[in-house]
Amino acid sequence: MELGATVCLPKQPQCSLCPLARDCRARELGRQNELPLKSARPGLIEVEMQLLVIEKADKILAWKRPADSRRLAGFWELPEPAQLPHARMETRIARFRHTIVNTNFSYHVFRASLLRAPAMFQWLAKDKLHEFPLSTTTKKALACLDLG
Repeated sequence: MELGATVCLPKQPQCSLCPLARDCRARELGRQNELPLKSARPGLIEVEMQLLVIEKADKILAWKRPADSRRLAGFWELPEPAQLPHARMETRIARFRHTIVNTNFSYHVFRASLLRAPAMFQWLAKDKLHEFPLSTTTKKALACLDLG
């Protein structure tokens, strides 16, 4: 890899410094100035997401990703509408963006209400949220609230 970064440079290879010059197929074919080829960057993917902030007294409803989750195992998240089909969405309180590699997420955060939370959800005390591993998107959504 070091040779690719320092010697076999695109459009300006330094073949005279390369210890592999005698065995180089690109040089043998006279294509050393054409290689390496740059791969095309993947296009950006835009994804719209919704998060629900459901409050009761001084608590917020959240769920914890299982320990065997392939993504963010053990982290706490705010619910999405699909997880709580009986939740009543109220006002939109915020919108923020979050980017992971080539995916741009646009999050819309809504206040919501719910008569009864399913078993997989727990009520977290607002003044203890700093004690829980929260996902970045959950932290961003909660930062939009006045928790004081």
